[in-house]
Amino acid sequence: MKMDVQEICFICGFDRETFDRKSDAGGGFIGHIKIDHYMWNYVHFIAHLKMKDPTEYTGIESYISDKLKEGDVSWFPSHKAIVLEDVNNEEETHIEELAYIDENMIETKKTARTLANTLNLIREKLFKSHDLKRRNHHMKKLSQI
Repeated sequence: MKMDVQEICFICGFDRETFDRKSDAGGGFIGHIKIDHYMWNYVHFIAHLKMKDPTEYTGIESYISDKLKEGDVSWFPSHKAIVLEDVNNEEETHIEELAYIDENMIETKKTARTLANTLNLIREKLFKSHDLKRRNHHMKKLSQI
């Protein structure tokens, strides 16, 4: 049990390695369990609800109190941690950027092919035109003879 407390966040259930791997995730595992998901804050909040007159609850306090009475812990951030979501969002952003770059590369290749084809057509027309001028020049010389 002691091992679990030192290796797994009591609130979200993620392990030490997950936070420590994400070195920029707000101080790693220790920072997470001491700041983001400090379990004693949850204990104090529940105690606060037990001692407070229910007629004075705020909306969120009423919601959590009802969940506690039902034995429903869905309000706990199980398998959720904002610092990890930021990292995941960052990864998703990079994936989206790569997809955008990939799409642009495909479009650039298409444009390059179109330009190459257009240049080939222009070159062919120039050769034909140059060929025609040469023929006309030869014809003029022949007609002068």
